Amino acid sequence: MNRFPKVVQEAQILSRSDADLKKLLKIHLKEFTLMEPGEKKAKYMYQLIEEQLSKTDLSNTSCQKGCHYCCYHPIELTSSEKENIVLQVESANKKRLAYQVDQIFNDDIYENWDYKKQACVFLDEQGGCKIYQDRPLICRLTYVTSNSENCDYRQDTESIAHHPVTKAAIIALAYLMTEQDSHLLPLALLDS
Repeated sequence: MNRFPKVVQEAQILSRSDADLKKLLKIHLKEFTLMEPGEKKAKYMYQLIEEQLSKTDLSNTSCQKGCHYCCYHPIELTSSEKENIVLQVESANKKRLAYQVDQIFNDDIYENWDYKKQACVFLDEQGGCKIYQDRPLICRLTYVTSNSENCDYRQDTESIAHHPVTKAAIIALAYLMTEQDSHLLPLALLDS
């Protein structure tokens, strides 16, 4: 796992010189350290992030319902998120899941996969998320202000400008600092 997503890395850097962000980080780091890993921890973290995002002006984001370019990137889960996502396995696209697992076990690199089949196994035919309320952390933190088509991983000419969701990213940082393992989404569902 690129241990921390870019938006979280940026918030971490800001917290070094911002006393309020540093305080927020310490509060949540202590809180998450005292919690047992698992589904309840992930759901609590999701709740905190959603509360923070509800206070964030996201009016200039280019992300819209049905825009799903970001759903074609690899998605990693923490162990606590894995416990939560495994409960949603019945919602997964079984053909896409089988294809992705087969490709991984055959050591085929992600960029060589059939584009349509590499989408998140929870992406529906209309471009919506079947598990939106339980979507992974990275999906909650991804908001862009650049043209959303720049998020299509097949194009690499235009950069992606992320919307700063700094306080939500600080909560994510505190959570991620207390999680040890990461799991690639399709493989995380194999145990269920």
